[in-house]
Amino acid sequence: ARGLPNHRDKPIDLTYWVERNFNVVEDRRILRHAPARRAVEAELIAVGEVRALHQAAVAWHRQRFRSLLRHRAELELFGRLVLAGGSTPPDDALARELVELYQEATP
Repeated sequence: ARGLPNHRDKPIDLTYWVERNFNVVEDRRILRHAPARRAVEAELIAVGEVRALHQAAVAWHRQRFRSLLRHRAELELFGRLVLAGGSTPPDDALARELVELYQEATP
């Protein structure tokens, strides 16, 4: 259901996600902003119907996800993603070799 904005005809399958799931660097620098974020969130959530609208949006997204999992293809993809875990990128030498081979390969 996510789709690709520039390639709507290209499927997003297990390969798409595994190629991009390199979880090799943990960057926690953003955590220094957590106190300020919580303060701003508290201010916003106190405005009018913002809390109710936020809760409705969260509920809608959860329901949408559940509805997608009622379709076998999406459920199978989700299951494969859960089993795939993180990917390990190739070392620099192999990455360069793969790029060179790809550039030389015929379509």
